[in-house]
Amino acid sequence: LAAQNESLVYKIITARVIDRVTSGDPDEPVLRLVLEDLGEIMHERTFSKEYAMATQISSIVDAVSDDSLPELFHQIDATNRTLVNRFSLENVWSLLQKLAETAKFATGETGANFYVDPGGALRFKKYGAWTAATKVSDGSDGNAANILDIQVRETMKGEPKLVNDVLVVIFEEEALPRDEDSLTESVEGWSSPDPTDGGYPQSDTGDFQAGTASIHFNTTNPGTQYRMRCEFSELDISGFDS
Repeated sequence: LAAQNESLVYKIITARVIDRVTSGDPDEPVLRLVLEDLGEIMHERTFSKEYAMATQISSIVDAVSDDSLPELFHQIDATNRTLVNRFSLENVWSLLQKLAETAKFATGETGANFYVDPGGALRFKKYGAWTAATKVSDGSDGNAANILDIQVRETMKGEPKLVNDVLVVIFEEEALPRDEDSLTESVEGWSSPDPTDGGYPQSDTGDFQAGTASIHFNTTNPGTQYRMRCEFSELDISGFDS
């Protein structure tokens, strides 16, 4: 799956389609694809091979990829630790996890990350191979908040479970007004079809939930209900549910 302006070399994701759901109106159809991360195949495959001579862990990972994950290409950091072992029908995920924990590198690092990237490549990379200048945070970890929320759902396969469903909430919806509050900063446009005390509604700068003010209505004869109304000079509500 690639964006409209991208080639299939640089993909959004390479995955297996496990379900599709159609919805929407005839003039605005929606097709939702339910995909499975290609990393899932590591839980379904096995690997068997004997290494009678000392062999670099990175060479073993290379063989695992070639023999058990032929649909993937790979990028593997060269290791500085060898093994002598016989593998018989080893689960690929469990084996790669053991190799990653055991791997050592010439630059001194011990341990590696492994995963299938969005382009369909198995990456076996030493710890600290990448850094990011900006952290993705909702503010709960003490860092500056730059998203509203992050939700992670793990698959049911593997131990520890493989995370392949991450939802980053950058914004929830486009609202008008964009700050979701400025309509209550001024009494302009506000009224009520019910009896209202003289001088009301008015701006109340002492009692508000957001911004600098709220709209204050007052009536000495409320009856069973009291209605408030705001007239919008311009408001585009296309795309919103009624």
